[in-house]
Amino acid sequence: MSDLLFYMHGGSGNHGCEAIVTGLLDGGRLKAAKEEVMLLSMRADEDRRYLPQNLCSIAEEKHVEENRLVHTLLYGYKKITGDAGTYLRYRYRPAFEGGRSYSAAVSIGGDNYCYPLMVDELMAANAVLHKKGIRTILLGCSIEPALLKSAPEGGAPDSERGGHTKEELLRDLFSYHTILARESLTFTALKAAQQSAALQGLEGAEKVRILLTPDPAFLMEPAPVEETVYPPHFAPGKTIGLNLSPMAEDYEANKGCVRESFLALIRHILETSEDAVALIPHVVWKNSNDLTVLRELYETARAQADEADRDRILLVEDQPARALKRVISGCRLFIGARTHATIAAYSTGVPTLVIGYSIKAKGIAKDLFQDAVILGEPYREEDYVLPVQELNNPQQLVSKYDRLRKGEPELREYLRKKLPDYIREAKNNHQVIQEVWAE
Repeated sequence: MSDLLFYMHGGSGNHGCEAIVTGLLDGGRLKAAKEEVMLLSMRADEDRRYLPQNLCSIAEEKHVEENRLVHTLLYGYKKITGDAGTYLRYRYRPAFEGGRSYSAAVSIGGDNYCYPLMVDELMAANAVLHKKGIRTILLGCSIEPALLKSAPEGGAPDSERGGHTKEELLRDLFSYHTILARESLTFTALKAAQQSAALQGLEGAEKVRILLTPDPAFLMEPAPVEETVYPPHFAPGKTIGLNLSPMAEDYEANKGCVRESFLALIRHILETSEDAVALIPHVVWKNSNDLTVLRELYETARAQADEADRDRILLVEDQPARALKRVISGCRLFIGARTHATIAAYSTGVPTLVIGYSIKAKGIAKDLFQDAVILGEPYREEDYVLPVQELNNPQQLVSKYDRLRKGEPELREYLRKKLPDYIREAKNNHQVIQEVWAE
Protein backbone atom coordinates (compact mmCIF):
# COMPACT_ATOMS: atom_id res chain seq x y z
CA MET A 1 0.00 0.00 0.00
CA SER A 2 1.41 3.41 -1.01
CA ASP A 3 1.05 6.62 0.98
CA LEU A 4 -1.93 8.92 1.59
CA LEU A 5 -2.06 12.48 0.20
CA PHE A 6 -4.09 15.42 1.47
CA TYR A 7 -4.36 18.23 -1.10
CA MET A 8 -6.33 21.43 -1.88
CA HIS A 9 -5.12 22.77 1.48
CA GLY A 10 -4.65 26.54 1.46
CA GLY A 11 -2.67 26.70 4.70
CA SER A 12 -3.41 26.92 8.41
CA GLY A 13 -3.67 30.71 8.44
CA ASN A 14 -7.22 29.72 7.60
CA HIS A 15 -7.93 28.04 10.92
CA GLY A 16 -10.83 26.17 9.34
CA CYS A 17 -8.35 24.36 7.07
CA GLU A 18 -6.22 23.75 10.15
CA ALA A 19 -9.22 22.40 12.09
CA ILE A 20 -10.02 19.90 9.33
CA VAL A 21 -6.45 18.55 9.26
CA THR A 22 -6.29 18.45 13.06
CA GLY A 23 -9.69 16.76 13.33
CA LEU A 24 -8.57 14.12 10.84
CA LEU A 25 -5.08 13.40 12.15
CA ASP A 26 -4.77 14.42 15.80
CA GLY A 27 -5.17 11.76 18.48
CA GLY A 28 -4.27 8.86 16.21
CA ARG A 29 -7.79 8.63 14.76
CA LEU A 30 -6.37 7.73 11.37
CA LYS A 31 -4.31 4.54 11.64
CA ALA A 32 -1.21 5.80 9.87
CA ALA A 33 2.35 6.74 10.67
CA LYS A 34 3.39 10.37 10.22
CA GLU A 35 5.66 9.36 7.34
CA GLU A 36 2.78 7.71 5.44
CA VAL A 37 0.62 10.85 5.28
CA MET A 38 1.59 13.86 3.17
CA LEU A 39 -0.10 17.26 3.50
CA LEU A 40 0.45 19.25 0.31
CA SER A 41 0.01 22.89 1.26
CA MET A 42 -0.02 26.25 -0.44
CA ARG A 43 1.50 27.79 2.71
CA ALA A 44 3.59 25.20 4.54
CA ASP A 45 5.10 27.81 6.88
CA GLU A 46 1.62 28.40 8.33
CA ASP A 47 1.14 24.67 8.91
CA ARG A 48 4.44 24.36 10.74
CA ARG A 49 3.48 27.35 12.87
CA TYR A 50 -0.08 26.37 13.79
CA LEU A 51 -0.59 22.60 13.46
CA PRO A 52 0.17 20.27 16.35
CA GLN A 53 3.61 18.73 15.90
CA ASN A 54 4.18 15.34 14.30
CA LEU A 55 0.78 15.01 12.65
CA CYS A 56 2.09 14.27 9.17
CA SER A 57 4.71 15.10 6.57
CA ILE A 58 4.30 18.53 4.96
CA ALA A 59 5.33 19.68 1.48
CA GLU A 60 4.73 23.09 -0.07
CA GLU A 61 3.37 23.46 -3.56
CA LYS A 62 5.63 25.12 -6.08
CA HIS A 63 4.46 28.69 -6.79
CA VAL A 64 4.33 29.28 -10.54
CA GLU A 65 3.99 33.03 -10.16
CA GLU A 66 7.35 33.28 -8.39
CA ASN A 67 9.30 32.16 -11.48
CA ARG A 68 8.56 34.23 -14.57
CA LEU A 69 10.41 31.90 -16.95
CA VAL A 70 8.58 28.81 -15.65
CA HIS A 71 5.27 30.66 -15.81
CA THR A 72 5.90 31.66 -19.43
CA LEU A 73 6.94 28.16 -20.48
CA LEU A 74 3.99 26.50 -18.77
CA TYR A 75 1.56 29.06 -20.19
CA GLY A 76 2.90 28.42 -23.68
CA TYR A 77 2.68 24.65 -23.30
CA LYS A 78 -0.88 24.85 -22.03
CA LYS A 79 -1.85 27.23 -24.85
CA ILE A 80 -0.47 24.88 -27.49
CA THR A 81 -1.65 21.56 -26.04
CA GLY A 82 -4.82 22.57 -24.19
CA ASP A 83 -3.60 20.44 -21.28
CA ALA A 84 -5.57 21.67 -18.24
CA GLY A 85 -3.21 19.93 -15.82
CA THR A 86 -0.07 21.77 -16.94
CA TYR A 87 0.22 24.08 -13.93
CA LEU A 88 -0.96 21.49 -11.39
CA ARG A 89 1.70 18.92 -12.30
CA TYR A 90 4.39 21.52 -11.70
CA ARG A 91 2.82 22.81 -8.49
CA TYR A 92 2.28 19.33 -7.03
CA ARG A 93 5.79 18.08 -7.88
CA PRO A 94 7.12 18.39 -4.27
CA ALA A 95 4.61 15.77 -3.08
CA PHE A 96 6.12 13.21 -5.46
CA GLU A 97 9.81 13.87 -4.87
CA GLY A 98 12.01 10.88 -4.09
CA GLY A 99 9.71 8.57 -6.04
CA ARG A 100 6.93 8.92 -3.49
CA SER A 101 3.63 7.37 -4.59
CA TYR A 102 0.07 7.38 -3.27
CA SER A 103 -2.84 4.95 -3.25
CA ALA A 104 -5.39 7.61 -2.32
CA ALA A 105 -5.65 11.40 -2.22
CA VAL A 106 -8.12 13.44 -0.18
CA SER A 107 -9.27 16.87 -1.36
CA ILE A 108 -9.86 18.67 1.93
CA GLY A 109 -11.21 21.88 0.44
CA GLY A 110 -14.57 20.34 -0.36
CA ASP A 111 -16.55 23.57 -0.29
CA ASN A 112 -14.33 25.11 -2.98
CA TYR A 113 -16.79 23.97 -5.64
CA CYS A 114 -18.97 26.84 -4.37
CA TYR A 115 -16.39 29.34 -5.65
CA PRO A 116 -16.19 29.75 -9.47
CA LEU A 117 -12.49 30.69 -9.42
CA MET A 118 -11.62 27.37 -7.76
CA VAL A 119 -13.50 24.98 -10.07
CA ASP A 120 -10.81 24.83 -12.78
CA GLU A 121 -8.15 23.94 -10.22
CA LEU A 122 -10.28 21.28 -8.54
CA MET A 123 -11.09 19.62 -11.86
CA ALA A 124 -7.47 19.76 -13.04
CA ALA A 125 -6.16 18.31 -9.77
CA ASN A 126 -8.67 15.47 -9.88
CA ALA A 127 -7.68 14.62 -13.45
CA VAL A 128 -3.91 14.82 -12.78
CA LEU A 129 -4.17 12.47 -9.80
CA HIS A 130 -6.35 10.01 -11.71
CA LYS A 131 -3.75 9.82 -14.48
CA LYS A 132 -1.29 8.69 -11.81
CA GLY A 133 -3.69 5.91 -10.81
CA ILE A 134 -4.60 7.55 -7.49
CA ARG A 135 -8.10 7.13 -6.02
CA THR A 136 -9.55 10.50 -4.97
CA ILE A 137 -11.90 11.44 -2.14
CA LEU A 138 -13.76 14.76 -1.94
CA LEU A 139 -14.07 15.48 1.78
CA GLY A 140 -16.29 18.06 3.50
CA CYS A 141 -18.19 18.70 0.29
CA SER A 142 -20.70 21.54 0.17
CA ILE A 143 -22.03 22.63 -3.20
CA GLU A 144 -24.91 24.86 -4.20
CA PRO A 145 -27.70 22.61 -5.60
CA ALA A 146 -28.21 25.05 -8.49
CA LEU A 147 -24.72 24.20 -9.80
CA LEU A 148 -25.88 20.62 -10.39
CA LYS A 149 -28.74 21.74 -12.63
CA SER A 150 -28.90 23.42 -16.04
CA ALA A 151 -30.01 27.04 -16.12
CA PRO A 152 -33.37 26.26 -17.80
CA GLU A 153 -34.11 23.86 -14.91
CA GLY A 154 -33.62 26.60 -12.33
CA GLY A 155 -29.90 25.91 -12.15
CA ALA A 156 -26.85 28.14 -12.33
CA PRO A 157 -25.27 29.73 -15.41
CA ASP A 158 -21.96 28.21 -16.52
CA SER A 159 -20.08 31.25 -15.15
CA GLU A 160 -20.85 30.06 -11.61
CA ARG A 161 -19.17 26.74 -12.42
CA GLY A 162 -15.97 28.45 -13.51
CA GLY A 163 -17.16 28.50 -17.12
CA HIS A 164 -17.95 24.79 -17.21
CA THR A 165 -21.24 23.19 -18.20
CA LYS A 166 -23.30 21.14 -15.79
CA GLU A 167 -22.24 17.98 -17.63
CA GLU A 168 -18.53 18.84 -17.30
CA LEU A 169 -18.91 19.51 -13.60
CA LEU A 170 -20.85 16.29 -13.00
CA ARG A 171 -18.33 14.26 -14.99
CA ASP A 172 -15.60 15.61 -12.72
CA LEU A 173 -17.55 15.03 -9.49
CA PHE A 174 -18.50 11.49 -10.46
CA SER A 175 -14.86 10.63 -11.20
CA TYR A 176 -14.08 10.79 -7.46
CA HIS A 177 -14.02 7.41 -5.78
CA THR A 178 -16.01 8.79 -2.82
CA ILE A 179 -17.67 12.10 -1.99
CA LEU A 180 -18.23 12.91 1.68
CA ALA A 181 -20.95 15.57 1.91
CA ARG A 182 -20.75 17.45 5.19
CA GLU A 183 -24.43 18.41 5.29
CA SER A 184 -27.72 17.01 4.03
CA LEU A 185 -28.67 19.77 1.57
CA THR A 186 -25.57 19.01 -0.48
CA PHE A 187 -25.99 15.26 0.02
CA THR A 188 -29.58 15.33 -1.26
CA ALA A 189 -28.64 17.46 -4.27
CA LEU A 190 -25.71 15.19 -5.17
CA LYS A 191 -27.79 12.02 -4.88
CA ALA A 192 -30.51 13.53 -7.10
CA ALA A 193 -27.91 14.59 -9.66
CA GLN A 194 -26.33 11.14 -9.53
CA GLN A 195 -29.65 9.40 -10.16
CA SER A 196 -30.50 11.72 -13.05
CA ALA A 197 -27.02 11.42 -14.59
CA ALA A 198 -27.09 7.61 -14.31
CA LEU A 199 -30.40 7.51 -16.16
CA GLN A 200 -28.84 9.64 -18.90
CA GLY A 201 -25.86 7.32 -19.11
CA LEU A 202 -23.20 9.74 -17.83
CA GLU A 203 -19.99 7.79 -17.32
CA GLY A 204 -19.08 7.17 -13.68
CA ALA A 205 -22.39 8.30 -12.22
CA GLU A 206 -23.31 4.84 -10.91
CA LYS A 207 -19.87 4.09 -9.47
CA VAL A 208 -19.17 7.08 -7.24
CA ARG A 209 -20.01 6.58 -3.57
CA ILE A 210 -21.76 9.58 -1.97
CA LEU A 211 -22.02 9.62 1.82
CA LEU A 212 -23.29 12.06 4.44
CA THR A 213 -20.63 12.68 7.09
CA PRO A 214 -20.26 15.72 9.40
CA ASP A 215 -17.23 17.97 9.09
CA PRO A 216 -14.14 16.46 10.79
CA ALA A 217 -13.51 19.79 12.52
CA PHE A 218 -16.25 18.77 14.96
CA LEU A 219 -13.73 16.24 16.30
CA MET A 220 -10.94 18.72 17.06
CA GLU A 221 -10.36 19.07 20.80
CA PRO A 222 -9.92 22.58 22.30
CA ALA A 223 -6.42 23.44 23.52
CA PRO A 224 -5.73 23.35 27.26
CA VAL A 225 -6.45 26.65 29.03
CA GLU A 226 -2.76 27.13 29.74
CA GLU A 227 -2.00 27.05 25.99
CA THR A 228 -4.69 29.62 25.19
CA VAL A 229 -4.27 33.40 25.10
CA TYR A 230 -7.28 35.29 26.47
CA PRO A 231 -7.64 39.05 26.25
CA PRO A 232 -7.89 40.97 29.53
CA HIS A 233 -11.42 41.02 31.03
CA PHE A 234 -12.52 37.84 29.22
CA ALA A 235 -14.96 36.13 31.59
CA PRO A 236 -16.03 32.56 30.67
CA GLY A 237 -19.81 32.33 30.52
CA LYS A 238 -20.15 36.11 30.59
CA THR A 239 -18.75 36.95 27.16
CA ILE A 240 -20.49 37.08 23.78
CA GLY A 241 -18.25 35.92 20.92
CA LEU A 242 -18.43 37.66 17.55
CA ASN A 243 -16.68 36.76 14.30
CA LEU A 244 -16.86 38.85 11.14
CA SER A 245 -14.94 38.26 7.93
CA PRO A 246 -14.06 40.26 4.80
CA MET A 247 -15.78 37.51 2.78
CA ALA A 248 -19.09 38.14 4.57
CA GLU A 249 -18.81 41.80 3.67
CA ASP A 250 -18.04 40.87 0.05
CA TYR A 251 -21.36 39.01 -0.14
CA GLU A 252 -23.55 41.69 1.44
CA ALA A 253 -26.14 43.24 -0.86
CA ASN A 254 -26.43 46.48 1.13
CA LYS A 255 -22.84 47.72 1.39
CA GLY A 256 -21.84 48.69 4.91
CA CYS A 257 -24.88 47.10 6.53
CA VAL A 258 -23.01 44.12 7.99
CA ARG A 259 -20.50 46.38 9.78
CA GLU A 260 -23.26 48.69 11.03
CA SER A 261 -25.27 45.69 12.21
CA PHE A 262 -22.35 44.39 14.26
CA LEU A 263 -21.77 47.82 15.78
CA ALA A 264 -25.46 48.06 16.65
CA LEU A 265 -25.30 44.60 18.22
CA ILE A 266 -22.28 45.52 20.34
CA ARG A 267 -24.07 48.64 21.59
CA HIS A 268 -27.15 46.56 22.36
CA ILE A 269 -25.16 43.97 24.34
CA LEU A 270 -23.40 46.65 26.37
CA GLU A 271 -26.68 48.47 27.10
CA THR A 272 -28.79 45.44 28.01
CA SER A 273 -26.35 43.18 29.88
CA GLU A 274 -23.15 43.05 31.88
CA ASP A 275 -21.52 40.69 29.38
CA ALA A 276 -18.29 41.44 27.56
CA VAL A 277 -18.00 41.22 23.75
CA ALA A 278 -15.04 39.31 22.28
CA LEU A 279 -14.12 39.81 18.62
CA ILE A 280 -12.57 36.53 17.46
CA PRO A 281 -10.65 36.00 14.17
CA HIS A 282 -10.60 32.69 12.33
CA VAL A 283 -8.77 33.44 9.07
CA VAL A 284 -5.65 35.62 8.91
CA TRP A 285 -4.56 35.37 5.29
CA LYS A 286 -3.32 38.61 3.74
CA ASN A 287 -6.05 38.56 1.10
CA SER A 288 -8.83 37.74 3.58
CA ASN A 289 -7.85 38.70 7.12
CA ASP A 290 -10.56 38.73 9.78
CA LEU A 291 -8.31 40.80 12.03
CA THR A 292 -8.36 43.68 9.55
CA VAL A 293 -12.14 43.91 9.84
CA LEU A 294 -12.24 43.13 13.56
CA ARG A 295 -9.60 45.72 14.52
CA GLU A 296 -11.61 48.40 12.72
CA LEU A 297 -14.77 47.17 14.42
CA TYR A 298 -12.98 47.14 17.78
CA GLU A 299 -11.71 50.72 17.42
CA THR A 300 -15.06 52.08 16.22
CA ALA A 301 -17.06 50.25 18.90
CA ARG A 302 -14.74 51.49 21.67
CA ALA A 303 -14.97 55.06 20.33
CA GLN A 304 -18.77 54.84 20.39
CA ALA A 305 -19.01 53.26 23.85
CA ASP A 306 -19.17 55.01 27.19
CA GLU A 307 -15.80 55.11 28.89
CA ALA A 308 -17.00 52.73 31.60
CA ASP A 309 -17.93 50.09 29.00
CA ARG A 310 -14.81 50.18 26.81
CA ASP A 311 -13.02 47.45 28.74
CA ARG A 312 -15.92 45.13 27.93
CA ILE A 313 -15.02 45.24 24.22
CA LEU A 314 -12.26 42.69 23.65
CA LEU A 315 -10.11 41.69 20.67
CA VAL A 316 -8.80 38.12 20.69
CA GLU A 317 -5.36 37.68 19.15
CA ASP A 318 -4.53 35.18 16.43
CA GLN A 319 -3.53 31.73 17.67
CA PRO A 320 -3.91 28.08 16.59
CA ALA A 321 -7.37 26.65 15.85
CA ARG A 322 -7.43 24.55 19.03
CA ALA A 323 -6.73 27.64 21.17
CA LEU A 324 -9.39 29.67 19.34
CA LYS A 325 -11.83 26.81 19.95
CA ARG A 326 -11.02 27.00 23.67
CA VAL A 327 -11.78 30.75 23.65
CA ILE A 328 -15.04 30.20 21.75
CA SER A 329 -16.05 27.39 24.11
CA GLY A 330 -15.99 29.92 26.96
CA CYS A 331 -18.49 32.22 25.25
CA ARG A 332 -22.05 32.49 26.47
CA LEU A 333 -23.33 32.91 22.90
CA PHE A 334 -21.59 33.09 19.52
CA ILE A 335 -22.46 35.00 16.34
CA GLY A 336 -20.09 34.23 13.48
CA ALA A 337 -19.48 34.40 9.75
CA ARG A 338 -16.67 31.87 9.26
CA THR A 339 -18.04 28.33 8.99
CA HIS A 340 -15.36 26.74 11.15
CA ALA A 341 -15.61 29.41 13.82
CA THR A 342 -19.28 28.44 14.14
CA ILE A 343 -18.35 24.74 14.13
CA ALA A 344 -16.01 25.48 17.05
CA ALA A 345 -19.00 26.99 18.87
CA TYR A 346 -21.54 24.32 17.92
CA SER A 347 -19.21 21.47 18.87
CA THR A 348 -18.58 22.88 22.35
CA GLY A 349 -22.28 23.42 23.02
CA VAL A 350 -22.38 27.21 22.59
CA PRO A 351 -25.70 28.57 21.20
CA THR A 352 -24.82 30.04 17.82
CA LEU A 353 -26.23 32.30 15.12
CA VAL A 354 -24.52 32.00 11.73
CA ILE A 355 -24.07 35.02 9.48
CA GLY A 356 -24.09 32.81 6.40
CA TYR A 357 -23.52 33.29 2.70
CA SER A 358 -23.67 29.76 1.26
CA ILE A 359 -25.32 26.34 1.38
CA LYS A 360 -22.92 24.98 4.01
CA ALA A 361 -24.23 27.30 6.77
CA LYS A 362 -27.84 26.34 6.06
CA GLY A 363 -27.09 22.64 5.73
CA ILE A 364 -25.10 22.29 8.95
CA ALA A 365 -27.73 24.22 10.92
CA LYS A 366 -30.50 22.04 9.50
CA ASP A 367 -28.71 18.81 10.39
CA LEU A 368 -28.05 19.98 13.94
CA PHE A 369 -31.39 21.60 14.75
CA GLN A 370 -34.07 20.07 12.52
CA ASP A 371 -35.47 18.17 15.53
CA ALA A 372 -35.20 21.10 17.95
CA VAL A 373 -38.16 22.86 19.52
CA ILE A 374 -36.88 26.10 21.06
CA LEU A 375 -39.14 28.68 22.73
CA GLY A 376 -42.07 26.56 21.60
CA GLU A 377 -41.10 26.84 17.92
CA PRO A 378 -40.05 23.91 15.67
CA TYR A 379 -36.99 24.30 13.47
CA ARG A 380 -36.95 27.33 11.18
CA GLU A 381 -33.81 28.06 9.19
CA GLU A 382 -34.08 31.80 9.83
CA ASP A 383 -33.69 31.29 13.58
CA TYR A 384 -30.20 29.81 13.11
CA VAL A 385 -28.85 31.37 9.90
CA LEU A 386 -29.00 35.01 8.82
CA PRO A 387 -27.77 35.30 5.20
CA VAL A 388 -25.67 38.41 4.67
CA GLN A 389 -27.36 38.88 1.32
CA GLU A 390 -30.66 39.49 3.16
CA LEU A 391 -29.26 41.85 5.78
CA ASN A 392 -30.58 45.37 5.15
CA ASN A 393 -31.31 46.71 8.63
CA PRO A 394 -29.15 46.47 11.80
CA GLN A 395 -32.26 45.62 13.80
CA GLN A 396 -32.43 42.25 12.01
CA LEU A 397 -29.24 41.10 13.73
CA VAL A 398 -30.22 42.58 17.08
CA SER A 399 -33.57 40.75 16.96
CA LYS A 400 -31.90 37.44 16.07
CA TYR A 401 -29.49 37.91 18.97
CA ASP A 402 -32.35 38.60 21.38
CA ARG A 403 -34.03 35.35 20.37
CA LEU A 404 -30.74 33.47 20.70
CA ARG A 405 -30.24 34.85 24.20
CA LYS A 406 -33.80 34.07 25.25
CA GLY A 407 -33.46 30.50 24.02
CA GLU A 408 -29.97 29.98 25.52
CA PRO A 409 -30.92 27.44 28.24
CA GLU A 410 -32.98 25.31 25.84
CA LEU A 411 -30.33 25.48 23.12
CA ARG A 412 -27.58 24.41 25.51
CA GLU A 413 -29.64 21.46 26.71
CA TYR A 414 -30.54 20.46 23.16
CA LEU A 415 -26.89 20.58 22.04
CA ARG A 416 -25.82 18.60 25.11
CA LYS A 417 -28.07 15.75 23.99
CA LYS A 418 -27.52 16.09 20.23
CA LEU A 419 -23.75 16.48 19.97
CA PRO A 420 -22.48 13.07 21.13
CA ASP A 421 -24.18 11.17 18.29
CA TYR A 422 -23.45 13.90 15.73
CA ILE A 423 -19.75 14.04 16.62
CA ARG A 424 -19.60 10.23 16.59
CA GLU A 425 -20.85 10.32 12.98
CA ALA A 426 -17.95 12.62 12.07
CA LYS A 427 -15.59 9.73 12.84
CA ASN A 428 -16.92 8.06 9.69
CA ASN A 429 -14.52 10.33 7.78
CA HIS A 430 -11.61 8.29 9.12
CA GLN A 431 -13.23 4.95 8.40
CA VAL A 432 -13.95 5.87 4.78
CA ILE A 433 -10.47 7.29 4.16
CA GLN A 434 -8.92 4.19 5.70
CA GLU A 435 -11.03 1.91 3.49
CA VAL A 436 -10.29 3.75 0.24
CA TRP A 437 -6.59 4.00 1.08
CA ALA A 438 -6.40 0.23 1.73
CA GLU A 439 -8.19 -0.89 -1.44
